[in-house]
Amino acid sequence: MASTQLPNWAWDLVIALIAHEDEHAQGAPCFGSALAAVPAEVRAQAEAIRDYVRQSPCGVIGEESDETWAQLQARLVGLLRQP
Repeated sequence: MASTQLPNWAWDLVIALIAHEDEHAQGAPCFGSALAAVPAEVRAQAEAIRDYVRQSPCGVIGEESDETWAQLQARLVGLLRQP
């Protein structure tokens, strides 16, 4: 698989969307349509990055990244709910 060059914020966004989908039940109001627009190669790479970060030594990076994703999700939800 060739590496896709994206800015860090784009990777963070895709990983946050994947995490949201993983944490919520099928059929729940979610970002599924946004995630469906992400190319399969980018999604696969984002999942690999997420899994690598979660398995970091002592879980420090994993814990920090989980907190970052939660904050990003909260911001996204807030933005989507604005009129």
